[in-house]
Amino acid sequence: MKKTASAKKFQQIAMCCAGLLFIAFAGWLYTNQQSINHHSNIATQLSFSQANAVLLQRDITSLLNVINQQDDEALLSYIEGNSNKHKEWLTSLLIGSHNEEPLALFARRYLSALVQIQVSSDQEAAANNHKLLRLIEDVTLAQENIIHLSQQRILANLSQLNISIAMANIILLCLSITFIASLVINYVGFAYQVNLTKKYQRLSLYFIDHPSMLLRISTSGRIKYFNKNAETLIKQLQLDKYKLLPEHTREYIKQVVAQPERVVQYQHYLDDCLLECDMRFCKSSQQIFVTMSQPAVRAIPNKLAESAIPLTT
Repeated sequence: MKKTASAKKFQQIAMCCAGLLFIAFAGWLYTNQQSINHHSNIATQLSFSQANAVLLQRDITSLLNVINQQDDEALLSYIEGNSNKHKEWLTSLLIGSHNEEPLALFARRYLSALVQIQVSSDQEAAANNHKLLRLIEDVTLAQENIIHLSQQRILANLSQLNISIAMANIILLCLSITFIASLVINYVGFAYQVNLTKKYQRLSLYFIDHPSMLLRISTSGRIKYFNKNAETLIKQLQLDKYKLLPEHTREYIKQVVAQPERVVQYQHYLDDCLLECDMRFCKSSQQIFVTMSQPAVRAIPNKLAESAIPLTT
């Protein structure tokens, strides 16, 4: 019985762990899938915005020439005609970017410099023009231009997408292993219960055909089974099944539990019917078996006298 309880407890714990793992992996998979969708959308939008990178690079090169001409009116005219367009192009190139990425830093500084030139006084014009010139010169180099920075963003996003896809494969593998493990645990537990049930069925068949009356009770004195002969006596005397046990049953139980190899014998009267009883304790199943025989049966209805007379101690 202890082994059976331990097996059931182990199966329950294993199934709970498998269920929790399955839920955790499913939640992880959902979160990772959101990341895949996010990076996929960014990759698509960045691919379409590469034409904007080429156009922006061309305009910035033209702006560099305008600044070098030192014509303030031409510079203001160029900025007023192109600043909104450049802002839109930069916005399309910065989808999903972090604030500290090189292209994001350039965009903030570049748009701020354009605004400062438009609102600056004549005394500040030269300093602001020089600031914009240095900023633009940095993004005209081969490894620092807008096209290169935009391509670097695409590669970084694709790297994150590949990592998320690899994680999805790992999570799916873990989910599959968890699912298979839960099936195995269920199958093993089911097979164990089937075998145990068959064992108890065979035992019950033996008890049913036992020539004497037989009870199977727990260590607390609860009747868990009685065979046909005991059932016949109960119906004959019209008694409750617990009348088959004497008042001092708990004392006998204490004796057999303390000494499992011992057989406690006692006599029990039921309505003028004498029952000679043997009580044994099965240590492996933690259950007690009581065999009762009737050397003489004289049933007198409507009269109930119950006592227990130990034969041996």
